[in-house]
Amino acid sequence: WLLKQFGPDLGRPRYGWHPDSFSFTSFTPTLFAYLGNDAVVINRMTQEMKTTLASEKSFEFTWNGSQYLPTPQSTILAHIINGKWGTGYESPDGFDWEFDQMPSPAVNSSSVQAIADAYIAACVDRSSAFRHDSLLMPFGKDFRFRHA
Repeated sequence: WLLKQFGPDLGRPRYGWHPDSFSFTSFTPTLFAYLGNDAVVINRMTQEMKTTLASEKSFEFTWNGSQYLPTPQSTILAHIINGKWGTGYESPDGFDWEFDQMPSPAVNSSSVQAIADAYIAACVDRSSAFRHDSLLMPFGKDFRFRHA
């Protein structure tokens, strides 16, 4: 349907989104590669593995899938979301205006500079696990921004 409606340039999703999986197999990167994705965003893995990959600045890597298929058909670029509290895709501290237990400060003319500085600090912190200067910074978490 997407290809028919939008054509080959816009109708093919280029990126897979798989942040809340409970496990991966060697077929996972193969599946996303076969779907025609250029890359996939993942998240769930052991904290030990995330710590190791972060120390190596390897939160993006080439994920090799099935050893029985040619490399282009079973390999994909993977991006791990870097977040503090396990889910990885939560808003940075102070940027979740729907969570009542820890309300974020109101944005106004007297607070905007401090909030911008806090956002930049969060970006610098999260970017420490990558070898480049591009960063995917998700906002939300499960069931957030329902009233946006």
